Amino acid sequence: MVATFPGFTKTRQVSNNGGGQALWRKDGKELFYLTLDGKLMAVSVKVGATIEAGVPKVLFQTRLAVNPQQDQYCVTGDGAKFLFGEPVEEMPSYEEGRFLLDDPVSKFIPEFKNPKVLVKPASGPTYTIPATHEITIRNLLTHTSGLTYHSNSDLGQLYKDANVAHGVLQYDGTIHKSKESRKPQNREAFSF
Repeated sequence: MVATFPGFTKTRQVSNNGGGQALWRKDGKELFYLTLDGKLMAVSVKVGATIEAGVPKVLFQTRLAVNPQQDQYCVTGDGAKFLFGEPVEEMPSYEEGRFLLDDPVSKFIPEFKNPKVLVKPASGPTYTIPATHEITIRNLLTHTSGLTYHSNSDLGQLYKDANVAHGVLQYDGTIHKSKESRKPQNREAFSF
């Protein structure tokens, strides 16, 4: 159900059989939601003097056990990419051989290709050099990727200046190209 705001005087049901976890495309022209049997749906919406909704269409079947009380996915602003949360303890993709723990993250997220690490000399400005290897799935799962947080005294301001997300936010489809971090497997920094 969508409604006009403020007042909620005009409402319109957009689903055929109900659903939850609705997310809007950034331009407000499309709404995504999950059905209770795990289908990701999309419906075009036009809001004006009235609310017009298109026919809901199935984008694809997810592997989620849908929980209406949790946010289990996010969508890029253009509605072209989705990120789904899946319990780590199950990891069916790993069990099915779809990836190996030592696969580079760039195999799945190309923006992680050719990472650089920050060098902080005893004197003079910091600079970057190519990393000796790429960040792996294992690095992410064991928090040894070298990715850090805004609170890091060496990298925090660089992350803020490069507009790198702080913590877990809705993914907008981009990863900033300056991926400056500590060397992968340096156990002094925790990853997100």
